[in-house]
Amino acid sequence: MKKILSTSLTLLLLLMPAVVFGQETGQALTVRVVTPDGLPKQGLTVTAEAQGFRETVVTNSTGYAVFRQLQPGSYDLVILMQNIELKRVKIDFPNIRELVVVAPLGRLAVEVLDRAGRRVDGIFVTLTSTSKVISTTQRTNATGYAVFTDLPFSNVSSVGGPYSVKVSQEGQEVASAETFLNRTSRTLILRSALINVNFTVLNLEGKVAPISASLALVAGNYSKKIDLADGKASVKRLVSSDVVGRYNATLSVKLGRVPVTVYSSFLSLESDAEISIGADVGELAVKVLDPDNKPVKGVGVLVGSRLAGNFTSGITGEDGLFSLGYLPLSSKAGDYTIYLFRGRTPIQKETVKLSEAFYTASLRLSFQKVLFRIVDYEGRGVNNAELKVLDPQTGRVVNATVKDGAAEANLFPGLNELRIFYKNVQVYNRPVEITGANMDIRLTNINFPVRVSVYDALSNLVPGLHVKIYVDGVEKVSDKTGVQPIYLTLELPANLQIDLYQDGALLVRERLGVEGPQSVEIRLPGHVSLGGGLVSVENVASAILAAILAVSVAVLLLRMRGVRQR
Repeated sequence: MKKILSTSLTLLLLLMPAVVFGQETGQALTVRVVTPDGLPKQGLTVTAEAQGFRETVVTNSTGYAVFRQLQPGSYDLVILMQNIELKRVKIDFPNIRELVVVAPLGRLAVEVLDRAGRRVDGIFVTLTSTSKVISTTQRTNATGYAVFTDLPFSNVSSVGGPYSVKVSQEGQEVASAETFLNRTSRTLILRSALINVNFTVLNLEGKVAPISASLALVAGNYSKKIDLADGKASVKRLVSSDVVGRYNATLSVKLGRVPVTVYSSFLSLESDAEISIGADVGELAVKVLDPDNKPVKGVGVLVGSRLAGNFTSGITGEDGLFSLGYLPLSSKAGDYTIYLFRGRTPIQKETVKLSEAFYTASLRLSFQKVLFRIVDYEGRGVNNAELKVLDPQTGRVVNATVKDGAAEANLFPGLNELRIFYKNVQVYNRPVEITGANMDIRLTNINFPVRVSVYDALSNLVPGLHVKIYVDGVEKVSDKTGVQPIYLTLELPANLQIDLYQDGALLVRERLGVEGPQSVEIRLPGHVSLGGGLVSVENVASAILAAILAVSVAVLLLRMRGVRQR
């Protein structure tokens, strides 16, 4: 019995919510909001209004809004989207308990084309209602569309009429229209005032000038800057002149860091176009020739103008040419000054006027007659030597004979390599800058002194030793060492052999090569010079020890004798 009672109570408790729910739904108003194509609309606000009463419900994912607090009576049902009233319906509750309301919402797709019919992506499209309650902006997608969804129909009172659609680029309105939205979906095609223009720079002969330049297009408060490479550039989506007016087109090229205007004109651009710009530019090259009209390579070229200072530099090639490329004509930038260098030495300067499409400035170098004075270590003129001058840049070689210390050569100023041969021995080889008509060269390795000194262990000169000195195997000195060094003069660099003898026995042999003035010091660390002779350090030490011992013994004997006498 208890089990049956418990089961009955449980069933009653389970059924009570269903009964209550049935009672409540029986008194509820169910509103379903759909779009004109019958799809449920989520997220709209539905408000039931009566005198002194207001209840608001938001539609769910199936478009339903359920009111559970209504008393019998007349109500205004208002459908709102973001505080915009879409629709208002009067009902008498509970005579009407279920209602389907069609929300007047649609979709507007705006397709933007340029003047030639190409789709324009990434451009701003602004949609504004007549009442200004709705104003929204989108950018067109990759296919040129801007799609506006959930738009109230134009006949909705809060919209107030047709929508205004405007397309703008960089602050310029390039297309506009008004359109009514009174159905689920509508597409509006707008052709904008955007064009594509290709620019090509031509020189004075009408040929393409492959320059790097900057083109500025200015029309009122609208401007566009275009960088040209190889004399060409394309500008896409340029606002047409019928919107912004004629363009003031200015082409400039940089001379160093200074922009120079080489073209200026007004252009009316209203459709796709190919524009040729006749620029005041010319190609300038420098050709360096020697006095025989042969090209000179390796010459440094520095070019400048009063307007821009020195702005470019280079080196002539095998053909003697250095091309500066396209530059503004002299009528725009002034005349050009060309400086020629060899190494760091300026050798020539010339001013040229560029007034043609192609101009090569030929500069002929002049030889510099150079007088060389060549002396030996003592300052005496060297005779019968050979001077060889090698131009490392051109490969030109000039040979001259040195007589009485003088030689002449016609050379290009600047860096040259000088070589001097004396008695078939190269005694000089170094690069030098030829800057003037005279050049002095002192050869310290011709007729130069060599000093030979012999020192003992106490750094004293050792006299009385027999010394023989051989120069390249030939005996040049056979003498005795004294209190002064031995001096000899070498005509050319050589290999020396110095032999020292004591009592006929070879004591020291020194071999060395000398390239110029030198002091040769031979040290005898195991010997000391005493009484005009050379004594072994060991013998001197033994003698000193023997003397000390003898003195010590004598002192000891004297002391012992004194003790006995006492």
